[in-house]
Order: sequence, then structure tokens, then C-alpha cells
Amino acid sequence: NVGPAQPSGLLMDGAQRVVFIGAAGEMCRLAIERFAVADGEWELALYDIRPELLDALVGKLPAGRATAARLDLYDVEALRAAVGGAALVVLGAGPYNRTAEPVMEACLEAGVSYLDFDDDIESTLHAVSLHDRARSAGVPMY
Repeated sequence: NVGPAQPSGLLMDGAQRVVFIGAAGEMCRLAIERFAVADGEWELALYDIRPELLDALVGKLPAGRATAARLDLYDVEALRAAVGGAALVVLGAGPYNRTAEPVMEACLEAGVSYLDFDDDIESTLHAVSLHDRARSAGVPMY
């Protein structure tokens, strides 16, 4: 946990955009289902390398709550576009020792809060090394 939450990611209708990367994975699916019914106005942007795997999930969620699209998180420009303007990015794509760094960097650049389910030592150590930078930028990283 680094710094206070920032009020970024507000949309015109008051909804907050939450980006899920690796959304077809089981851990992300559970988080998506919880966000979909949580208090508040959430726009859920679901990204996966195989977005067709998200069709059934999007169909189960409240109408208009979620969109699904393809994202290659190693495509820096596409990643920046996906992350930009979000209130929160949730990374569920593994292995985290390969996926966490580019997403954390994109979140820091965009000033967007970051959350993952990381259990890899290398990427956890990298996240710890970003502590001072994230705190200075006011970007919470969980």
C-alpha cells in the first residue's frame, strides 16, 4: 500500500472506470463479479489476450456494466490507452514475473492506482523497489 487513493478515473456520468487485465483468469473473474454488484458506479473494462473467453462473463453482469476487448500488455501504446483515465487497474495476467512490471510502469506514468494478485518473488521485489516513486507520484500500488 503506497499513498492515499486519488480521485482519478471519474467518468462524466459519475462512474469510475476499473480496468482488469487478464480478465479471463479465475482470480480476475471473481474480482469482476464482486465489483459488478458492489455499491458505487463502476464501468468495468475487461481486457484479455483472448477476449472471446469473456463473452459468458459479460453476459452474466448487469447490462452495460462491462466491456471486453483484446489487449497484448506488451504492446506499450495499447497498454497506455487501456490504463489511461482509469480509477484502478487490476492485473490478473500471469506469470507476474513477466507481466507486472509493464503494467506497474503504465500505471505510474498515468497516475492510476494498481492492484494485483502477485505471488512471484521477483515481481514483488520490483514492486517494493517502486515504493518511493509511487509514493512521490501519489499512486497507490497494492
